[in-house]
Amino acid sequence: MKIGALVKLAAVCTLAVPAMSTATTLSPGPMDSYTAFEYTSQVIHPRADMPKSCEDVALDDTQKMQIMDAHFEYMKQKNTMSAEIKNAMMDYTKVLGSSTSVRDDAVAAQNTLKEKFGNLGAATGDFTLKVFYDILKPEQRAKALECIKDIHKTKKSPKQDRHH
Repeated sequence: MKIGALVKLAAVCTLAVPAMSTATTLSPGPMDSYTAFEYTSQVIHPRADMPKSCEDVALDDTQKMQIMDAHFEYMKQKNTMSAEIKNAMMDYTKVLGSSTSVRDDAVAAQNTLKEKFGNLGAATGDFTLKVFYDILKPEQRAKALECIKDIHKTKKSPKQDRHH
């Protein structure tokens, strides 16, 4: 799952008073790095084009700050993990291109790469769970999920824009 949807939820906090991007989408889910970025950034700099559903989340000031703090901590983890993924990818590529490597070398490098992606996916999931279960009130969850879905419908990742 990308990490951005949660950031959008956090971003919506400011305007509506209502939250990884990794180069690869880990799985489609309610929160990805782009959406999380958009959500959180709107907490700080609300936009007029924010989906109406995001206003309905009605986060209080404490929740806004908690989401921004959680996002900050998540982004620190994500930055470290993204660098680890890049390094693991370089190692994997080096092994594949080596005339002296054997299949076991490639399998080991691939397993390391899978582990690094898995770590990022777990951190993304932990961030989502923190927002939905430690910060949001039970009655806000469905509204927040709707907000995230609407953000996904209306926005494309900057990476996607570059390819079109």
